[in-house]
Amino acid sequence: MTLLRLLGKGLSAALILTAVAVVSGAITVWLAAENDKVQLPRVIGMDSTAALELLRAHGLQPKVSGREYNEQVPQHAVIFQRPASGSWVRKSSEVRLVISQGVDAVALPSLAGLPLPQAEQLLRRYGFTLGRVARVHSSERPNGEVIAQDPEAGALVRRGSSIAVLLSLGRFDDPTSALTPSAWSPLVSPRLKDRIRAVAGTKGIYPFHVTTRIAYRSYPNYAEKLMALAGTRPGALRGTGSVLVGAGDIASCISDGDEATANLLDTIDGVIFTLGDNAYKLGTPIEFAACYEPSWGRHKSRTRPAPGNHDYLWPDASGYFEYFGNAAGDPGKGYYSYDLGSWHIVVLNSNCSKIGGCGPGSPQEQWLRADLAAHPTKCTLAYWHHPRFSSGSDGSDAAFEPFWQALYDHNADVVLAGHDHVYERFAPQKPNGEPDPVRGLRQFVVGTGGERHHKFEGQAIANSEVRNDETFGVLKLTLYPTNYEWQFIPVSGQTFTDSGAGRCH
Repeated sequence: MTLLRLLGKGLSAALILTAVAVVSGAITVWLAAENDKVQLPRVIGMDSTAALELLRAHGLQPKVSGREYNEQVPQHAVIFQRPASGSWVRKSSEVRLVISQGVDAVALPSLAGLPLPQAEQLLRRYGFTLGRVARVHSSERPNGEVIAQDPEAGALVRRGSSIAVLLSLGRFDDPTSALTPSAWSPLVSPRLKDRIRAVAGTKGIYPFHVTTRIAYRSYPNYAEKLMALAGTRPGALRGTGSVLVGAGDIASCISDGDEATANLLDTIDGVIFTLGDNAYKLGTPIEFAACYEPSWGRHKSRTRPAPGNHDYLWPDASGYFEYFGNAAGDPGKGYYSYDLGSWHIVVLNSNCSKIGGCGPGSPQEQWLRADLAAHPTKCTLAYWHHPRFSSGSDGSDAAFEPFWQALYDHNADVVLAGHDHVYERFAPQKPNGEPDPVRGLRQFVVGTGGERHHKFEGQAIANSEVRNDETFGVLKLTLYPTNYEWQFIPVSGQTFTDSGAGRCH
């Protein structure tokens, strides 16, 4: 009996040891399986190269399964990923990505020298339509040939867009090119038609020729539209225009970015704007003297500044107001306006808690509406520190929608801001962010004056057209009576740039 019990115990022990071994093996296998999994990171909105590197670093096998045109996601960024971010998958699993090809745009072919029917056929072949046709006499092109186009040849243009052309009526003394009332260009104003009729008489059919310089002196709107359509820079007709140039987030004694951007200003004439956070970190009198003055301070006499939140870290922004003096406006307000050529410029103070608020009915908002109402016929540009819209790390701020609403109500044109240390350009939009190519305000974020960069986090927000978070530089605006041109100029050694043109409302 004792032996049987001992054998029984021995058998039980063996079974127990075997069971433990089986369970331990299962636990080991389970742990090994769990250690073989990884949580999928989110790569939507990331540049495709960075997304591929990140997925490979997690032990995954990324695969580009397609490329699509997309107007919201920048070119080369990820539109779609599968499995979805946050999923747990085995290492070495395949992750499929769809990459944006950006806007469905192609390079516009040259139409110069083509008869109008051939030009229209070529446009259709590339996916475009023929837009408005203006006609002028030309000694360079025979009657019926295209002189110029808008946009110009080589420009990247969305498929389906309408392309305007300037068509030759031949030489002025060419009898086949007589200008009849039915051939009036849609660009010719009624006043110019009346002047032509008065000069030419009432024969019904009469040739007429007017130089662009004469047209500009008498009828500036006609000449500007005509020259813009012909691809001639407005400056060639109107002189150099009025230049406004600058940036925000500028000087720090522990970096030399502000010296590099100040070197750009040394070569550019015109009025200089600042978009706040002029002297880091606290806006003290010492920082203005030691950090700002040696660089951008070289151009203090032609600077029209705006205050930023770092300027207000010193009590009442007294370092800022004492340094800039009368150019900064009333120290109790920090907002003011001035005229530059044919444009009206408004400088606002976005440090709302320091000056009685920025909302509807606030002293500053009421002043803004009154100031805009007093300048109803001028093109208008406004600038301040905090952006209404931004894809940067500080992001958009709806607190400034009342500023935008007042500007929109009075048909203003351009808004500049800083705060996010990036460059970003937006398409014209309403105060609530809806696109509006007809009356919308075009905003630039130009926090590129020299203080360290911020980084974009994720996908660009709606209406963002161009952005860069690696380049110091200044934005140069050339302001004409009815339109404007912009150019972002990078510091020496950097290559990113951005340029274009717009028309006043």
